[in-house]
Amino acid sequence: MKVLTTLCASFLIAYVILSVFPSNGEETIYSDMIRLHVIADSDEEKEQELKLKVRDVVLEKVTELTKGITDTEEALSVVEENLWEISNIGQEEVRKNGYNHNVIAEIGKEEYPEREYEGFKLPAGEYYSLRVKIGQAEGKNWWCVLFPPLCTTAAEERNEVFVAAGFTGEQYRTVTETGKTKYKIKFKILEVLEEIFREKN
Repeated sequence: MKVLTTLCASFLIAYVILSVFPSNGEETIYSDMIRLHVIADSDEEKEQELKLKVRDVVLEKVTELTKGITDTEEALSVVEENLWEISNIGQEEVRKNGYNHNVIAEIGKEEYPEREYEGFKLPAGEYYSLRVKIGQAEGKNWWCVLFPPLCTTAAEERNEVFVAAGFTGEQYRTVTETGKTKYKIKFKILEVLEEIFREKN
């Protein structure tokens, strides 16, 4: 009895520990995507409007720079080589709207929370990130997926975008499925363990 209880408890602990680690699809998504993070100067309404205008010109430029690219490393390299130009385009948009804020574009790894978009969900984790900071960069931010170019892709075309970017079926299912099945499996295992303990006690 004690042996069975110990085994069940060990199994449960091991399962719970493993469940917090990324699945096979998740662990490669972090390195195969580039996120866009635009941060406004402040939370003032006009500053938030300015943030979206800067976002639009940055997206347009990066989409142009990475057109035809299907490899994340190549996309990262191209974006990094053009950071000055991306900053400059954002700066021009700020000036055009009557502001004097500096705009700084930088690329690196950044922690993102779990985020649900129309038709897909991205797990929390550390992603490559193009961060565009406007002025003091103390306002609300805006996130999306820069590569594959999901920011500017219609929902019905996203499957083609994932395929073109070299995503595997497992990766695609990870971001497009809600995860409900996985949680149902977890809960079922817990129900079975609970039933075992009830029968043996």
